[in-house]
Amino acid sequence: MEPHLSSPAGALLEEGRRLVAEKYADRFDFGSPLLPAMVLYTGNPYKLPGFRAALDGAFEGGLRCLIVSAGYGLLRPDEPIHKYNLQMAQTLPKWKRRLPEILADYISRNGVMRVFAALSRKYFEAVADVGSLPPAEYWRCVPLYDPRAGGSAMKQVPEALGRAVIDLIASDFEPDSRWSRGWNGE
Repeated sequence: MEPHLSSPAGALLEEGRRLVAEKYADRFDFGSPLLPAMVLYTGNPYKLPGFRAALDGAFEGGLRCLIVSAGYGLLRPDEPIHKYNLQMAQTLPKWKRRLPEILADYISRNGVMRVFAALSRKYFEAVADVGSLPPAEYWRCVPLYDPRAGGSAMKQVPEALGRAVIDLIASDFEPDSRWSRGWNGE
């Protein structure tokens, strides 16, 4: 991730990763082989039929993608990581003050003009306090758990995120009603 960040933002990311790894060392498998994040992530959005194919096609078309990670902060899908088992509710205090600055730096440094953030509520909390974002067009999709819809929150929300991403890519990035304009919905 570092070449895509300024030195101060890269150092902030590395500090967060070190602090999380120290506090939750038992939740990381540092003996596991380093593999690209997209290979290791197997949760509900990644299991949806068509999700990986949609992303792969978008990557081939030049899509830049970042993953908001409870263990690694922000990372690219091709970035090698170890297996780990954490949720953002556990590591939010470490990331909430770091990720907004790191994300703003990435957007600015890489000339990103359109941002689509598909995140659960806790993961959005980790990046939501961005003070001054570089000029760009921002969209966010943060589905909430609806107990009337059936199923657990741990399945329902990630599947809703996955479907929103698949449909966004299929529409050539024309967001539908699931997406709110502006970083904080303004």
